[in-house]
Parts: sequence; structure tokens; C-alpha cells
Amino acid sequence: MTAAAHPGLQAQYEALRRHAGLLDLTARGKLRLGGADRGRFLNDLLTNDILVLRPGQGCNALKVTLQGKMEAALRILCFEDELWCDLDAEPLAALLRTLRMRILRAAVTVEDTSAAWALFSLQGPEAVAVLEKLGVSAGGLGELHRHAGTVLAGIEVHLVRSDHTGEGGYDVWVPEAAAGSLRAALLEAGAVPVGPEALEVRRIEAGIPRQGVEITTERFPQEAGLEAGWISYTKGCFFGQETIARLHHLGHVNRHLCGVCLDADSARSFGDAQLLDAANAGDAMPRPGSVLVVEGKEVGLVTSAVRSLGLGVPVALAYVRRDFAQPDTAVRIQVGAASLPGRIVTLPFL
Repeated sequence: MTAAAHPGLQAQYEALRRHAGLLDLTARGKLRLGGADRGRFLNDLLTNDILVLRPGQGCNALKVTLQGKMEAALRILCFEDELWCDLDAEPLAALLRTLRMRILRAAVTVEDTSAAWALFSLQGPEAVAVLEKLGVSAGGLGELHRHAGTVLAGIEVHLVRSDHTGEGGYDVWVPEAAAGSLRAALLEAGAVPVGPEALEVRRIEAGIPRQGVEITTERFPQEAGLEAGWISYTKGCFFGQETIARLHHLGHVNRHLCGVCLDADSARSFGDAQLLDAANAGDAMPRPGSVLVVEGKEVGLVTSAVRSLGLGVPVALAYVRRDFAQPDTAVRIQVGAASLPGRIVTLPFL
């Protein structure tokens, strides 16, 4: 897919929010696990309950360190005799090493199928309409991670209910050899090609953590808000379970992933008239690594930042100390020598 094939950034953003944006997620890692012990094998390693899944169902799960910190975020799809996983490409090699090292005598096979499959995603309220134009009804896949094989534009694909943007939609697994034909058919049916910049804007607005940015080995799942739908506290032991369970029963972690908004109201609340125009124009921008300060005390750290196309102001995701992670808390955002006004916002922004 070439950059020239994309409309402008605003049009891509509008497609994700109001129409049907087409994302190319082929770079994600893809694994296939077979063998009689595949469910138990993954269940012992990941945070969610894999054994309760039935064919056609799926779930999110995390691979955490022995200390309970996040190494990889995965989606698992259950088939009659296989489990499929997809995840960001960054932790794929390390995860593969771990899986193969732990097989020992278990009846499990692990195959890296990343090169065999392309992965597209239709995101937005008109995703269903695009699929219907190609003769596919996705109404039976209402629950997140539900999946089924189907034929789309004459091509055998696998369709998965998904949400990468806060708007919801469907992922389409397609054999790599047929990817170009399928993409052309989806565009012909009304999908709008969307690049990584527009996806990043929408991801941050929706408050969705990203691998290698908010999901890192420095953070616990509960800090990132990845608990419900990601962790089972009833399935029994898994690698790293002791710390995860202790944090759960303690009732809190020391930091939380929050939204931070830089806008005109924030500038006024600090009495910073000189920053008012900059905030309105979006020229004053937080950056990853920017420190959040309250009364001279460091209270948080920015992980992602972007100018929101929905709000028209700079917004950021940040890990904030628990005592300050309250909506409308006024903060200073240190960007180089500048000190910008901001406030804590409940996620999602939009």
C-alpha cells in the first residue's frame, strides 16, 4: 500500500469515526498452536483463561514476567483443533523462544505463520455495510473476538470481531497471495485506506495502550487498565500470577494510565495568557517522556501524545501517580525548557 493511495489525514480520521477505515495490520506477528495440550500449555503461560474458550470464541491475554510486568499483549482465537494468536511484531521473537523452550514433553506444536497471512481491519460504523456489499453478513459476530471463516469477494478469509480504534469493526485474515485482490475489493465496496498516523490519533483518543509504548516490562497490567477482559483471577496458576493476584487483592497500584489534555481552559486555569494562542493552535505539544508536575513534584510521565483531530487540541496518555490521577487535576507538562498547562482527563477522550 503506497502513501499516495491514502486520502488526507482528516479524511482518514473521519473514515475511522464515521465510515469504514481500512487498516493494514499485516506486520503483526501470527502464531498457530496445535496438539492435544495446546490449551493447557497457553493457559499456564498467559493471564487469561484459555481453557474456557470454545471454537469461534477468542480473548485477549498478556504474557507477563515472573514479577507480573507486561511482556506481550496477544489475541487468541480458538478453533476446533488449533489456537491462533496475533500480537505486535516487537515481542514476537522473544515470545517464540519462550514457547519453544517451554514445550518440553507437552503435545504442542508452535508455528510462526506471520508470512503466510495478511491482516486487514475494517474499523468504523460502516464496516458492516462494506462487508454486506461483498455478500457477507457479520451480524453473528457481535461479541468481541468472535470469529468465523467466510468467503469475501470470492476469497476464503477468516473474519474476527475487533476494536483497534474505539469505534469497533472486523479484522480479516487473508492468505498473503490474495491480499492485493481483497484490498482492492474492500476499497471498491467503500472502505477508505487509513495509515498509521490517523490510527495513532484515534488510538490515543480512545485511550488504547500500545505495545512498546504503554505496554512495557516496566508496567503492571493494572496500571495500564488491562484487567477486565485480560486477566482471569479464577483459573488458577500462571506464570507471574503471584504478583498479579497480590496487586488485585491489595486493591490498587501506585500509578494509572490517564489522559492529559492541553487546551485553552488549562491555560486560563494557570493564568498563562502567553500559552493561550499556542494551545489553541496546537503548537504547544507534550512529547513522550515529558514529565508531569504538580506544585514542583513529579507526578507522572507522558507515553504518547498527538494533536486530537476530534477535540482540536493536544492530548496525551501518561502514567500518573494514584493520588493525582483524578479528573480535572491541574498539572504542568515539562517539554524541554517549557512548562505547559494541562489537566487530567478520564479516558477515553472521545
